[in-house]
Amino acid sequence: MEPSKLERAKVGAMMGGAVGLCIGLVFGGLSVMRNGPGSRGYVGTLAQTMVSTTATFAFFMAIGSVIRSEEAQAIDYATLDQNRGKKNIWGGSMRFKTPPVVILQQQQQQQQQQQQQHQYGCYSSSPSTSLNLTDIIHRSSNHSTRADKSVSFPRTSTLSPYLVVPSSSARHLIVRRLRPHYKPHINSSDMKPETESNQHQNSPHANMTEDKNGHNASMCMSMDGLEGNGISPSGFSRHELVRLMIQSLHSLGYKKSAQELEIESGFQLESPSVTRFRESVLRGNWDELEQLTEKLELDAAHEVSVKFLIREQKFLELLEARQIKSALIVLRSELTPLNQNMDRVHTLTSYMMSSNAEDLRQRAEWDGANGSSRQKLLSALQKYISPAVMVPENRLETMLKQAIEFQIKNCVYHDSRNTTSTLYSDHICDKTGIPSVPRQVLDGHNKEVWYISFSHDGRYLASASEDSKIIIWDLETFEPLASLEGHTNEVSRCAWSPNDTHILSAGYDKTVKLWEVQTATLKSTFQRYSDAVTCLEWLPDGERFVSGSGKNLYLMNTSGEVIRPWQFPVQDLAISADGKTLVAMGGTIIRIINLEDLSETGKLEETDGITAISLSKDGKFLLVNTISKHALPPMQREIHLWSLAEGRIVRKYSGYKQGRFVIRSCFGGWDEQFVISGSEDSKIYIWHRENGNLIQTLDGHSGPVTVVAWSPTNPTMLASASDDRTIRIWGTLEDVEGDRVRILNGNSP
Repeated sequence: MEPSKLERAKVGAMMGGAVGLCIGLVFGGLSVMRNGPGSRGYVGTLAQTMVSTTATFAFFMAIGSVIRSEEAQAIDYATLDQNRGKKNIWGGSMRFKTPPVVILQQQQQQQQQQQQQHQYGCYSSSPSTSLNLTDIIHRSSNHSTRADKSVSFPRTSTLSPYLVVPSSSARHLIVRRLRPHYKPHINSSDMKPETESNQHQNSPHANMTEDKNGHNASMCMSMDGLEGNGISPSGFSRHELVRLMIQSLHSLGYKKSAQELEIESGFQLESPSVTRFRESVLRGNWDELEQLTEKLELDAAHEVSVKFLIREQKFLELLEARQIKSALIVLRSELTPLNQNMDRVHTLTSYMMSSNAEDLRQRAEWDGANGSSRQKLLSALQKYISPAVMVPENRLETMLKQAIEFQIKNCVYHDSRNTTSTLYSDHICDKTGIPSVPRQVLDGHNKEVWYISFSHDGRYLASASEDSKIIIWDLETFEPLASLEGHTNEVSRCAWSPNDTHILSAGYDKTVKLWEVQTATLKSTFQRYSDAVTCLEWLPDGERFVSGSGKNLYLMNTSGEVIRPWQFPVQDLAISADGKTLVAMGGTIIRIINLEDLSETGKLEETDGITAISLSKDGKFLLVNTISKHALPPMQREIHLWSLAEGRIVRKYSGYKQGRFVIRSCFGGWDEQFVISGSEDSKIYIWHRENGNLIQTLDGHSGPVTVVAWSPTNPTMLASASDDRTIRIWGTLEDVEGDRVRILNGNSP
């Protein structure tokens, strides 16, 4: 049975008396020893002290035992229950498995929970915490003026940081209760009044759903559900995701929404010290900035780099303001002692000679304190600060942009004409943008066609043939414009000058010839070679070219002067668009030559013989077609994609057939995302450059396709040349339909 108040008082008095007796003995003894026995003597004085302390402690402990809380009683009963079977302090015997008061308390909580479920439609597995949350919400909604005084949390309750509550007042109350130190920065100027029409839309109730009983589903969140594990349904950190959302809202100008999200989530975009750090950079508060740097917990190496950048900006701004003495002090006393980037320190020293602020800005290539230099400084500093401490600028938008770029890069049939950019769906293109439909067959040679080349403006195509001729084709009418005849043997190569006014041709007659396109006349013949000339290319200046044969490689000008000869065999070559790099191959060796100082900078080697190479526009990647050292019937081969910077094969493209003929490949399509090659099985093969997958094969030729070329200006046009003596122009269905319309209108396709 439950003890009565009198019994509780007796127990309290007994406990208090025992404690008071001991304390009286100790302090009474000390008093006698310090002050003497007094008139009552040693025993009397000591007894008086012990009696008074015993009575005082017994009285107050008796009162305390009667009025102590229900929670303390439950704990006491639970402790006594551990010794059940023993005689209790009231003379009875504790036989209860659970103390009666605890059972009664649990029954009361269950009844309250049932009432709560009936009222709100909530179903919780944690009665006590669910009751407390509902009670807080109820009181906050109806008694907001008294809520702060009347609502309190049990010590055993742990509330989640992700609370969804039905009203703004309740939400603010819970955040205050959970995070008494959290004070989001709210700018009153951003708190604009809402109209009646959008108050409902912005209300927390606006998007809430109701269950079949009409109860608000958002209210049905027990503490077990609210607690969570900090991970979003997609597997991202809630903390990181919310911070990025807050930053994005700020950058878009929705500051009020960002502040509301901070309040509701309890997550801050950044700490106050980071905010002050950012503001100090943009305001030029250099002394405060260095103090705040210590709070960013940088490692030693990064801390020195950060200080150097800050002091460099400080020095430049002082120099711009013509505070020469102060700038010199910063240079000597702050920058130099860091012993960091001394070359830069020397450069900064030279700026001291600037005649004025404008001269300084020009010398330093710096736009000054009123320009974007401080913002650039902040971006530079962020490289040394953990992104968890200071979120990089526009991080969410940057990731979205990266995601779109990744999708475009891996889009199998990417068509740059598809300019639609949306976040609502993935980027997808279909095959319609790939030139896979025959547009025209160019039939003008009477022997095998060995090489084709588009003019730089994409208007013309030049073809070189075994019949010793070069034909220039108009790609508007698909008619021959001119036939260049002068070689006495097969023509192996032709190349347009950078301005498309001249063509160079190389032949098996051991000559290189220079032709004027407009008049179709021969301008020069270069006869320096001792064997067949197999390859040539122009340099971007239009005055020099490189040609190769089975024994030599020459750098020459259009006057016939040899600038630099090399003594090694060359079967094919390529020059980068900037004219700085020459790649030449012979046998199994690929040589990389710097055309600025004419030095050999690298060498690559294949295990099999090489038939042709093709360089990407950026000069970073090289396509290599290989052939077995022994004559074999056509078999499946691989095209290798080499990274010149890394000196290794980074991708392989397989499926085409090559046995004993020279087969050429090239880059093509929008942003060169395709690799295309001819084949001895009379087909054309197109692969996706990034993933290496074969995405298209084109049929049409009746003989081996030895060379292919993609238009430099029209990504939906490609040309192929074959041993069947024809050149085929390929396009899309849209291109073919356009040709038909022109024919119906009386114009040539």
